[in-house]
Amino acid sequence: MAEIYLDRYEALDEVGQGGMAVVYRGTDRVLHRPVAIKVLHPHLSQKMEARARFAREARVIAKLRHPNVVEVFDYSGEDHERSFIIQEFVSGETLADFTHGRDPLLPEIGALLVIAVGKALQHAHEQGVIHRDIKPENIMVRKDGVLKLMDFGIAHVTDMEHLTMTGAIIGSPAHMSPEQVDGKALDARTDIFSLGTLFFMATAGRLPFMADTASGLLKAIADARVPDIRTLVRGFPDDLHLVLLKMMARVPSQRYQSTEGVVGDLEELTGALGLDTDDKQLSNYFKDPEGYSDRVRVCVAECRLSRARGFIREGAYAMAIRELDVTLANDPDNEEAGKALEKARSAARRKALSRTSVLAAVMVGAVLGLGLAAYRFLPPLWTRFAEPVEEVQPPAITRLAPPSLEVMVRPRRQAEEVAAAPVKARPVRVARPGKADGVVVPKKTDLIPVVIQANPPAVRIEVDNVFKGYGTTGRILLPKGRRKVRLSHPQCDICRTVEYAVNLDPSNPLKAPLRYSIGYKDAVLKVHGPPGARVLVNGVPRGRTNRALKIPMRQSSSKQVQVTVREKGSPPLTAQASLSPAGTTVVTVP
Repeated sequence: MAEIYLDRYEALDEVGQGGMAVVYRGTDRVLHRPVAIKVLHPHLSQKMEARARFAREARVIAKLRHPNVVEVFDYSGEDHERSFIIQEFVSGETLADFTHGRDPLLPEIGALLVIAVGKALQHAHEQGVIHRDIKPENIMVRKDGVLKLMDFGIAHVTDMEHLTMTGAIIGSPAHMSPEQVDGKALDARTDIFSLGTLFFMATAGRLPFMADTASGLLKAIADARVPDIRTLVRGFPDDLHLVLLKMMARVPSQRYQSTEGVVGDLEELTGALGLDTDDKQLSNYFKDPEGYSDRVRVCVAECRLSRARGFIREGAYAMAIRELDVTLANDPDNEEAGKALEKARSAARRKALSRTSVLAAVMVGAVLGLGLAAYRFLPPLWTRFAEPVEEVQPPAITRLAPPSLEVMVRPRRQAEEVAAAPVKARPVRVARPGKADGVVVPKKTDLIPVVIQANPPAVRIEVDNVFKGYGTTGRILLPKGRRKVRLSHPQCDICRTVEYAVNLDPSNPLKAPLRYSIGYKDAVLKVHGPPGARVLVNGVPRGRTNRALKIPMRQSSSKQVQVTVREKGSPPLTAQASLSPAGTTVVTVP
């Protein structure tokens, strides 16, 4: 007999199994729709840490609403004997299974893949969620070609930091970022690095970092020496290569600071090639990989050839050669591209030869000029040196008498002499050109290195009203003195913009990053009770009954509080209430 969960979800058959849970295909007997039932393994159900991680995954996905993120429908609750999650059933296969045995994706199709996953990550990052385990096994390809990002089991949520193991390595080693290997604090940029490894693997057919042992692999990732993919994939475009390198920079501050930047650059590059970046185009590939790839090759070849013609007209032969290489990689039989390539190479050789000739002429002119100067000035010198030198007798040594006391002791100068002495003018300090009067330019020593980290990672950081980054600024230089740090989150309905002040002193440099958290909107509490009675929340006076009371919130999630009502001559009355940022809670006390 099929097992029933929460009296409405019926498990039909097993479709997958992992280290933490088994997944069943099921059906919702109320709404009559297919569901996936993810059940924690029985031996892990007895471990509090495993149950907490499982509960966190349910809460994480429940916060996200995006067409490329798997959706959660229901959850067992932490008090249930068995832990399970009811989520959207994705009929299809993982990206790892789809790509197995197939040729690597064309670079341009790989870019479309990164755009789709990047949009899902962008939504997650804006909600304060970092996935931390981006890999092909965690991306589902639905039968209609839509991608679904799943498995947020080790995702980091800013308001659940007590569940994060500081200094521990969590995630799939092959797709980790260097800071993840080093056990450092992570932000959204770790997902960007992992997304870069996905881009590399999908288009090159291999991982960027490989080793025979696990320790060797971790060391290779920590060094982050990314192989030049253009040596592995013939015709990999330079423009996409630059995006890949920026995604996989060793230092996080040198990477894209948000997935929005990655998606924006890739959409611009692929759009210029005539490829639409909506989900429909990528779905067409997954429905017909060979046919769609052939159409993309033709489109890319035509666009690259057109660009090459323009570069040739402008005399930018090196760029034309790169575009024609990509053209021929997509269309080897393109005769026009072959002829244009020969033309560009010949023109580049002539241009290089012309530069060499000009340089040689300049050097010959310089040598002739030096020779003429030598002919003009050296003969008189040689003539002078050639004249006979008369023998000079050493002068006789005469012993000088010691100076008299009157000479040794000089009288002071008279006032008349001082007045008659010429006055030396002081040098006039001329203002440097380009510097306006009254403008003080900070010295280099007055700039202080600062790193600002904010929670959650999607928070916008401004210093003195100048944008510096999302989640973290990386290493920036700020003038000494009092600076104003402003945190905002336009996509968060419950967040409140806050400002912090910090005094930067060169004599007392910062030894750690400045860590700030965004504020959350007050909760509103209305207590219905005896008129004019005092209201205390967790023992703190907050106002009177029958009024809207604002309660400060320090977290994004709801919290349970004890409400106490005190009236003279009557015993105190108590009640429990759940408060949430920007929410209104009504409590009635008898």
